[in-house]
This record gives sequence, C-alpha cells and structure tokens, in this order.
Amino acid sequence: MALAIRNSTFNDDLKCSLLEEGILDKCQGCSLKCICDSIDQVAQNYIDKTTDVINNFNFE
Repeated sequence: MALAIRNSTFNDDLKCSLLEEGILDKCQGCSLKCICDSIDQVAQNYIDKTTDVINNFNFE
C-alpha cells in the first residue's frame, strides 16, 4: 500500500485491483472502503512532507 501511494505521487494513478480484476463490481461492502475514501489525503500528506526545496542552483 505504501508503495502504491508513493508511485501515485509520481504521476501514476491509484487504482483498485479488486475492481479492475472483476473480483468486486462495486465498492459498497468492501472492508477496504474506509481506506479508499481517505487515500487521496494520505497521498497529499506524503507529497507535502517529502517535497521540500533544499537549494536553488543558478548556472549563469
């Protein structure tokens, strides 16, 4: 799960493999729904905490 969140921050998409593989046809009743409902905020928190400008370079 952590790897999926990290990859999603590099312009990849978070996807539900259960829906993609046809294991589930809808999210209702899935025990992971509570995680899916808040995953965008988790990914944004990761971006905010790991994206810091340390130094600027000028090559002129």
